[in-house]
Amino acid sequence: MDTLTMVKRYGKVAFQLSCIFITSLLLRVLQVRFEQSLDYANEEKYSVLDKDLSGQPLPTTFRFADNVSLPLEYQLKGCIFVDSPAPCIETHHPVRTGLLHSFASYFEDKVSHKFVDPPGDNSYYVLSPALAIRGGKLKVYARIMLDRLRYRYHKHKSFPLNQFSANYIYTETFGTGMVPKDNGEILSIPMPVVPLESDGPMDPRVFTHNGRLYLMVLMFTHIGELLWKPHPLIWDLEKSKLFIPSVNLTYNPRAPQEKNWSPLVINRTLYLVHNLDPLRIVQCDIRHGSIGCQFVQDDSQNFKFERRKHVLRGGTPFILYKWPYYIALAHSVVIQEKQGVPYDRVRRYEANLVVMRAVPNFRIVYVSNALKFNDDLYKNISMVYYEGQVKVDNEFVYPVSIIRESSDSIAIGGHVKDRVSVLLRLTGIRSIMSHISALDSVTKSNVSHLEIQQFVRKNFPLN
Repeated sequence: MDTLTMVKRYGKVAFQLSCIFITSLLLRVLQVRFEQSLDYANEEKYSVLDKDLSGQPLPTTFRFADNVSLPLEYQLKGCIFVDSPAPCIETHHPVRTGLLHSFASYFEDKVSHKFVDPPGDNSYYVLSPALAIRGGKLKVYARIMLDRLRYRYHKHKSFPLNQFSANYIYTETFGTGMVPKDNGEILSIPMPVVPLESDGPMDPRVFTHNGRLYLMVLMFTHIGELLWKPHPLIWDLEKSKLFIPSVNLTYNPRAPQEKNWSPLVINRTLYLVHNLDPLRIVQCDIRHGSIGCQFVQDDSQNFKFERRKHVLRGGTPFILYKWPYYIALAHSVVIQEKQGVPYDRVRRYEANLVVMRAVPNFRIVYVSNALKFNDDLYKNISMVYYEGQVKVDNEFVYPVSIIRESSDSIAIGGHVKDRVSVLLRLTGIRSIMSHISALDSVTKSNVSHLEIQQFVRKNFPLN
C-alpha cells in the first residue's frame, strides 16, 4: 500500500471519528437545552410578576406540591396599624395551613453517620430548616443539636463518651418532589467552645444579597473580652468567610436581649431588623469585607429588652411581597409564673405573620394572632428538654424561613417542638394584603411605643 492510499484511508477514518464526536457533542448540547427549557417552563409557571423598586423581577419561586396534608381552615385574626381613626383595626381573614413535607428521622439518620462516635450514645436533633432556591433547586440549611445540652449543668451517669460541640449546621439540596440531589454535608465553620453554654451555630437564616447567599446564625462568642449571649453572626456561603454585624450597642452583653435579628434586603442594601416593637433597624455595609452597621431607624433611643414586655420577636427574614410591603413570620413567647411559685415558670411559643412598609420610613402595618396548625401535626412529637430549661407547655411551630410561592401563599421552613423539621404552607394572604393596602396610610410616624406588643400579648392564647 503506497503512502497516498494510507493517508486517504486514515484521513477517512479520522473524518468519520470527528463526525461521530461532533454529533454526540451536539446531541448532548441539545439534551441540556431541552432539560433547561423544561426547567424554565416549570419556573415560568410559578414566576412572580411583581417587581421591586429597582424594576428587577423578584426571584423565581419554587412550588413544592399542589396539595398539602393535615389541612386546617380557620379565620385568622389580626390588627392593621394605621394613624386613624384608631391605632388598631381588627381584621379576620380566612386562611388555610397544611404540611408540605416532614423531615422526621430523615435528617437525623443521615447526620448520625457523619459523626465519629463508635459508641453511638449521642442523640441528634435537626431543627430550624432555612430555605433558599438556587438553580431551580431547594437548598436547606438546618441546625444540628446534640443532646449534650441535657447535661450541661449536672454530670449524668449516661453522659456521652464522645463529646462534641452542641450545635452544627447541616445542608442538603432537594429537587422536585423533595428528591435529594446530594449527600448532604456539615458546614465547616470553625467554632469557639463554650463548655457551659449552647456552643456552636444555632437557628440559621439565609438571605441573598447582590446575588450571593449568606447564612446568619446565633452563637455564644467572645467579642473583645466579653462573652456575649447568642449574637448574630453572618457566614458568606460562597467565600466561606465570617462577618460580625458591628453595632454600637450600649446594653450589657450578658443581660437579656433580642437575639433574633431578621435580615431584610432592599435592592442592594442589607438591613437587619433588630427589634419589632419598638422598631429598630440597622443598615449594614459588607462591600469591603467587613460589616459595619448603623441604626437607620430607632423608635426607642433608650431601648432595654425585657422578656415579659417584648413578647413579639424576630423570626424569618423579611421578603418582598409587593412594593412597598415586606412580610415575615415572627415568633412570640410569653413567660408565665405560677401563682405562689415565683421560680416555677413556663413558656408558650407561637408564630405570627408580620407586614412592614418600607417607605417613607419603616413601619409595622400588620401583625396577626398566632397561626394555627392541625392538631395531628404535633402527634407523637415530644419536646426536647435540657437541664435547667424553662418548660414549654404548648404545641408550637418555630419559623425560620419563608418562600413566596404566589400572591396568595408562602412556604414555611420551621420545626415542631424543638424536635422535627417541617415544611408548611400558609394560604390566604392575598386578602390580608389587599385589606392592608386599602387601609394603610402614608405616615412618617409609627404606632405608639409597645402598641404592637400589647396587641400580641392581649391576644396570646394562654389556655
